[in-house]
Amino acid sequence: ALGNMRNGYRVSDYENAQASDGVAEAPMHGNAWEGNNRAIRRLLRKGWSANILDSTGESPLHGACSWGQATVVRTLLVSGADPNIQAIDTGYTPLHWACGWDGTLGIVRCLLKAGAKTDLSNASGDKPVDIAKKFGRKKTVDLLSRHVV
Repeated sequence: ALGNMRNGYRVSDYENAQASDGVAEAPMHGNAWEGNNRAIRRLLRKGWSANILDSTGESPLHGACSWGQATVVRTLLVSGADPNIQAIDTGYTPLHWACGWDGTLGIVRCLLKAGAKTDLSNASGDKPVDIAKKFGRKKTVDLLSRHVV
């Protein structure tokens, strides 16, 4: 079976799961965090939504961005993932997550190309550029300041 065997995110374990089962987001989110693009592609082919939300309102794209999984980010975006979904508790978008990590400049570029909004504030009032500034991501700050909406 495809998926992360170590953490139990095997695709076959969840192929017949429904959103009402309370674990429906587990394979998409778990495989997104882990960077298991093969499993993500298989789940998408089986009809799973690239925009399925977990209990905090985060999508698999949030997880892939927060863990620097560029290949998964591209797969999800091509499959219709919304780069502007805001998490319920934090207000973070995938772009907020990508702006706080070293080595995610390529992910930030992908998100911007896919239409990620740079003017959305999280629950603390921070825009993605504010997150990049807080974490000293100068190249990300420069990219965001050059980006025209």
